[in-house]
Amino acid sequence: MEEKTVKIRDYVFRLNEERAVLTEWNKARATVELPNLVEGVPVRDIEPDAFAGCENLRDISLPMEMERIPFSELRQLRSLEAIRVSPQHASYSSQDGILYDKEKTELINCPAARFRPVHVPDTVKKIQKHAFSGCERVREINLPAHLEIIEDYAFAHCKSLHYMQFPDSLSEIGTHALTACRQLRSLHLSRNITEPPVLQGCKSLRAITVSPENPALSAKNGILFNKDGTELRSCPQGKRGRLLIPAETEKIAAGALTGCGSLTEIRVEEGNTAFSDQDGVLFDAERTRLICCPAGYTGPLMLGDELREIGPDAFPVQLLPIVMDDGSGTVNRLWIEGSALTEICTAADHPVFSSENGVLYNKEQTVLLRCPGGYHGRLTLPDGLRKIGRSACEGCFQLEQIVIPAQTAEIGEDAFVGCVHLTDVFIRGSETEIGFLAFDCCENLTLHAPEGSMAQTYAAGEQIPFQPITGL
Repeated sequence: MEEKTVKIRDYVFRLNEERAVLTEWNKARATVELPNLVEGVPVRDIEPDAFAGCENLRDISLPMEMERIPFSELRQLRSLEAIRVSPQHASYSSQDGILYDKEKTELINCPAARFRPVHVPDTVKKIQKHAFSGCERVREINLPAHLEIIEDYAFAHCKSLHYMQFPDSLSEIGTHALTACRQLRSLHLSRNITEPPVLQGCKSLRAITVSPENPALSAKNGILFNKDGTELRSCPQGKRGRLLIPAETEKIAAGALTGCGSLTEIRVEEGNTAFSDQDGVLFDAERTRLICCPAGYTGPLMLGDELREIGPDAFPVQLLPIVMDDGSGTVNRLWIEGSALTEICTAADHPVFSSENGVLYNKEQTVLLRCPGGYHGRLTLPDGLRKIGRSACEGCFQLEQIVIPAQTAEIGEDAFVGCVHLTDVFIRGSETEIGFLAFDCCENLTLHAPEGSMAQTYAAGEQIPFQPITGL
C-alpha cells in the first residue's frame, strides 16, 4: 500500500500498510477518542505538531497499539484532565485519568489540569520523572505505603499542593522533586530519607517534621537539622517571625537560609559557641562574618568594625505583593522579590567596608556589594566604581533609576533581578559588560548608553528598549 491520507470524522491520519499516524484533528474538541484501526491498519503514533493549539482538550483516549506515548506533548496540554489507554494495550494502563505502566508499578504521567485529589494505587513502587510536574491545581496527593522511588522533578511546580508525607518504604527522592511547590505548607520526612530534596521555591513551607527513626536527620520547631542537631540543614522558606539557633548547633549548611523571606529576626540560644546575634541579625561568634540579615529586618543595619566577611546568604529576599496595570485594562496582582532593609551603615574608618547613602561597598568603593531592598528612588554610583557585584540589587523593587559611571567594567549576573519599578539605567561607559540575567524581570526598563556601546548590543539581544546618550 502506498502511503496516503485518510480523514475519519474530525481526525486526519497518514497511513501505509503497517501503521497509521494521527496528523491533525478538530482543535475545538474537548474529548478525543482515537480508533484502534484505520482501514484495518493499527494507529501507532501521533505527530508532535498535532497537539499545537489544543487549548480545549480535556480528555484523550489512546489506542491499544500506540507505540510512542507522547509524554512531553501531553504535558504541554494545560487543559487536559484525563489520559486513558485501551485496556488491551501491551505496555501501558490508566486509572482515574492517570497514566501508568501495564502492571501499575510506575506512575508515569498525571494530566496538567487535574484538580481532584490523587490516590496513588498500592501497587505503585515508583513515580517517574516529571510525573506531576506542572499540575498546578492538584491540592492533595496520597502516596501508597510501599512506594520506593520518587524521581527528579516528580512534583515540581505543583503550586496548589498543600501537604506531603513520604511513606517509610521510600528510599530515594530526586533532588528537585518538590521544586516550586509554592503552597506546600508542611513536609514529613520518613525514616529512610537521609538526604532531603532541595526545597527551592517552596515559599509557604512553614514546618518540616522527621520520623524519630531517621538515622541522619531530625527536626526542632519545624527546622531541619542533622541527627544530633549540630548542623542546621534547612529552614523552611515560609518560616515566619523569629528563628532560634539552638545551643548545640555548630554549623549552618550552605543555602539553609536561602529564600527565608518571612523571618524578622534570628536569635542564638545561650550557650552556643559558634554563633552570635545582634538586634536579630546573625553573625559568627566573633562577629567577624555576617551570616544572615533576615529579609523582614526593618533596619538600618549597622556593621561593626570587627566585621571582615559577608556570607552568601547574608541578604535573603522575600516575596511581596504588588499590583501592576499593563495598559490593557487588566490589573494583575504579582509577587516579587524584595526586602524590608532600608539602609546599611558602616563607620567611616571601617577597615574592610564602606557605605554611602545606605548602600554597601568595599572599602575603596570600587565594588557595589549590596543595595538594601528597601532603597527608594534614584541611585547614583560613585565615579570610581569598577564592578556591580552579583545580585547586588536583587529585589530592590522600589529602585527607579540608577546611574553607572564610565569606569564601571562589569555588571554582575542577576544584579538587578526583580527590580520591577526600575525604569531607567544610565550606563556612561562604552565597554561595560553586562552579566547573565542582570536585568531579569525588569519589565519597564530602558537602557541609556553611548551609541555603539556594549550596553546597546546587550539591549538589542535582550529586546530591552534603548536610548543613546552622549553624557549625563
